[in-house]
Amino acid sequence: MKGFRLDQNHDVVISSAYRDIEMTQDSDLERQTIETVLSTNRGEWFFDLKEGINHRNILGKGKSEDLIRGEIVRGLAQVDGGLMLGDFACEVSDRRAKVNFTAKKESGEMIEGVDVTWQ
Repeated sequence: MKGFRLDQNHDVVISSAYRDIEMTQDSDLERQTIETVLSTNRGEWFFDLKEGINHRNILGKGKSEDLIRGEIVRGLAQVDGGLMLGDFACEVSDRRAKVNFTAKKESGEMIEGVDVTWQ
């Protein structure tokens, strides 16, 4: 499957040389889809109010790594019910949370370098 390549601001990337929309596929597309779902606050995207995760469980005082991990697992299930959370690193403060993790597909293939920051 192919999809539009998105930059860090979730804007479509247009090739400067040919003025074509750049495409992505395979594990890069899956990583990009995971990052997009996790960046979407559940209930805010009017086309699908069930897409995304609850950002209130990530940002604010006293949020535990386990609570954040649980939200990420819920987000992974939206992308593909067979995805499992692998390596996980989390930095949390009162106003910012940043995670980096890998996800494992049912086939055993790893999706690496998933980075999401909430502010």
